[in-house]
Amino acid sequence: MKEGSFRQDLYFRLNVVRVVSPPLSERGEDMALVVNHFLQRFEKEYGRAFRVAQSAIDLLQRYDWPENVRELAA
Repeated sequence: MKEGSFRQDLYFRLNVVRVVSPPLSERGEDMALVVNHFLQRFEKEYGRAFRVAQSAIDLLQRYDWPENVRELAA
């Protein structure tokens, strides 16, 4: 904003709502939903179906996830 690359009025409008997203390490029960989201994205991108075994999702639920969702997507 100081550099002039972002509008000041827009910054203050967007800065009103704070979005808090707990880390994946605290949301193990959501792992299947997150994995399915990325699978759908990959299916659109590559034009083919992907599946993940339940044992793999169980393993992902037990992982510490220090980098959060970006680490899963990578």
